Amino acid sequence: MRAEVKQQFGVGVTANWGGNRRRAIIRFVAQKAPETFARVTYKSTVSTYTDAWEGLRLRLSNHGLQRRFETAISNIQKEYSPPVSEGTIDIYTYEQSIPLASSLKWSPRPVFQSYSADLPRLAEINERHLRDATAPDWILIDLLAVDQRFPLLEDGLSWPSLFDNYAFRSFDGQFILMQRNDVIHGKTDMELISQSTQPMGATVRMPERGEQSLFAEVDVEPTLPGRLLTVLLNPPELYLTVKLKNGGSSTYRVVAQMMKTGFILSPLVRNTGELAAFATADREFEDGAKVESISIAPSYGGSIFWANTYTLRLKAYRPPAKD
Repeated sequence: MRAEVKQQFGVGVTANWGGNRRRAIIRFVAQKAPETFARVTYKSTVSTYTDAWEGLRLRLSNHGLQRRFETAISNIQKEYSPPVSEGTIDIYTYEQSIPLASSLKWSPRPVFQSYSADLPRLAEINERHLRDATAPDWILIDLLAVDQRFPLLEDGLSWPSLFDNYAFRSFDGQFILMQRNDVIHGKTDMELISQSTQPMGATVRMPERGEQSLFAEVDVEPTLPGRLLTVLLNPPELYLTVKLKNGGSSTYRVVAQMMKTGFILSPLVRNTGELAAFATADREFEDGAKVESISIAPSYGGSIFWANTYTLRLKAYRPPAKD
């Protein structure tokens, strides 16, 4: 529906929300809603019954499910097996098939797919899990963010807890392996640097904190009309543009609810190899990945869907010294 509105009226039309244009958009949405609902319902119904029939067919066949399961496990083990043989294990950010197919006991966090921890309370229970007695002995990490999201945004609150309580053991080019420490820290030590209200779309310079990392908590709220419009339209996506001190820049999609509980903003970690460098305090990497400034803006229609300002809290973070 959102794509049809943009095609009919143009990108950014909601920024000029008034008069005849508003009535035309509402009329267009009302006309298209029944057609869209019918199309989506039809596709969903066909998919549901097709999948159900396939499941019934496999269960009625002679050991069909068991053979399929054994083949899948064998293929996963050939693709990758954890380099440890004892203890419990979890994996970030997803790919749970790997620990499930291994000889180790899978000990997942409560929301076991990082991209699904998209509300503050879900991010918080995942973070607490890493400090609990049931936390896994080993953690595999392959930094895979979905939908072009900022890489450390998913389970963003958990990354400091992970670095507080786990020691880097290896990086084989695909996965980082980290081992739980004997001493577990009950909370992450961070220093509040600043709290400010920033205009949407404005460039915000980051403070210089030497060897410390920057942890950002961002509170972006929808407007009242934006809350109402989401009944019919998806809100415009939010984007975070990051400019580095070395002159490079990148733009990522961000999720408002995920940003509330915070994420490591600087140094900019873009992939698993760079996360391994961060975990081992590689000064060359950290110096080259320091963030100079950021800006946050919606893809279109910000004045209608999102507030014109947001709250930005910056904290200094440094992992505790390892014995």
